[in-house]
Amino acid sequence: MNDRNRGTSKRKTTEGSPVEPTDAGDWRRYRAMIEALPHGICLLEAGTIVYANDAFATIVGVSDRDDLEGVDYERFVPSEYGPVVADRLDY
Repeated sequence: MNDRNRGTSKRKTTEGSPVEPTDAGDWRRYRAMIEALPHGICLLEAGTIVYANDAFATIVGVSDRDDLEGVDYERFVPSEYGPVVADRLDY
């Protein structure tokens, strides 16, 4: 396997934390991957949606994913699951 296939991007990570894009090129590749997934994904900052892919918008019944930006995630979590979801989020 050559270095190109190994992913030679230098990133600081800590055990148990997600790898974050470190520059604009990384973010474009990361975003393209998320947008291509058939699974619903949203990114949160302090409980507020800052990004959602089309699949997530479809799942929650929103026609334009941009309408999700700034919305509190709790709007899409049934009340009986609220405490469990909140406990699992780390923000």
